[in-house]
Amino acid sequence: MSRIINKKLRKTLNLFLASIIFFSLVFLMGSLLGACATEADEPDADLKIVTTLFVSYDFARSISGDQADVSMLLPPGVDVHSFEPTPQDIIKLNDADLLIYNGGHSEAWVKRLLDSGELHPENTLRMMDFVELREETVSGIIEIEAEHDHENDHDHDHEHEDEQHRVDEHIWTSPVNAVAMSAAIRDKLIEIDSDNAGVYTSNFDVLADGLTDLHHRFQAVVSAGERDFIIVGDRFPLIYFVAEYGLNYYAAYEACAAESEPKPRTVTALIDLVKETDAPYLFTIEFSNERLADQISAESGADKLQFHTVHNVTQEQISEGATYISLMQQNVRNLEKALNE
Repeated sequence: MSRIINKKLRKTLNLFLASIIFFSLVFLMGSLLGACATEADEPDADLKIVTTLFVSYDFARSISGDQADVSMLLPPGVDVHSFEPTPQDIIKLNDADLLIYNGGHSEAWVKRLLDSGELHPENTLRMMDFVELREETVSGIIEIEAEHDHENDHDHDHEHEDEQHRVDEHIWTSPVNAVAMSAAIRDKLIEIDSDNAGVYTSNFDVLADGLTDLHHRFQAVVSAGERDFIIVGDRFPLIYFVAEYGLNYYAAYEACAAESEPKPRTVTALIDLVKETDAPYLFTIEFSNERLADQISAESGADKLQFHTVHNVTQEQISEGATYISLMQQNVRNLEKALNE
């Protein structure tokens, strides 16, 4: 009888122990799964940086390396002059640790967000604060000079005078300015993430060496060139570039002019200029419809070359790994052709 009772007790005890072990395992597995779910749900610990233009995107990703998630607000292939942020973009900006923007009239929407309190100044970095600014050029711009001649002939007022003295925002077209912009990004990253100051400094040094080498290559090409001018059958966002290297220039439109059908006198003036100077090439810029350049080329025999200003790139160029330096190196090669052939 006692053996039966002991057997029942042992059976009950074993069931009890098995239950404890089972529920302990269930609890442990639940805890582990919960921990994994929490880890997966947690946002990436890296800094989140948003830039408006490709050029600042490229500099930021080069300097931050693996320490930040860098994204570009401007969609691939879109010209900055036609961009306005969507509500989703505003949410993205508010979630970011840092917004890097250029400044100027093409990005007036950033100032509106700052003025309204939707963006906090301490979370932004304005590139135009770190270089010597220049006014948008009017000399050498065929369309403006033709309009001035027409107005003077008819004793008209210069009703666009204020617009013609706006600050030019295309600061990055000078590699020297690009170094200053990159240094500002480095300093801001160190300010908000001092633990990785060594990473940011080291990566900046590599980038600055590449930009300085690019600067020296442009200097050498201009110094050895048989010509000292370029002709741009397009908008002219290159005042910082030509000023840096002492180049003369002639262009169709000012930097931020809207693309439209060129006026006959502009077409004629540029065709005559190409023929008079015996220029073998004229430049266009990225995302241009190139209608004016095509007309000039057809009438004068000059071939077209692109000068990529690197404000934005296509999706294909992003996929191919384009950088500011790689695109500007292509500009070096095209400039050498234009100045020497």
